Amino acid sequence: MSPIRDTLIQTANSYIAGFNTHTAEGTNEEYQAFVGPGFKLVRHQIGLAKGEDMLVDEVSRKVMLHLTSNGETDFGPYANEYMIVLKMTYDGTQIKEIVEFIDSAATRDIVASLLQHIKPE
Repeated sequence: MSPIRDTLIQTANSYIAGFNTHTAEGTNEEYQAFVGPGFKLVRHQIGLAKGEDMLVDEVSRKVMLHLTSNGETDFGPYANEYMIVLKMTYDGTQIKEIVEFIDSAATRDIVASLLQHIKPE
């Protein structure tokens, strides 16, 4: 493998690992405030879909991921599927843009379930 390909894959794997730790680093307080409560309610692991590999474009510094997640909530199971394109910096060490496609039906269902079980304060 080429060094840039290795770097792009390492950065993409770090992106996936960030989902599984639920402690994304950064200074975007609004994003943390938005996703933080959901991470407490939905305990899941995310990873490459079975039988799928990362698609790596070394020239454009992009990595495409087909991901799945499975887990539990306090009120039932959770599963979802994602297609994600990571656009990287020239050196491949940072993600500069994320384009994400989520299974909207699964997302709609989990949000509806969450809203039914969350009590207003």
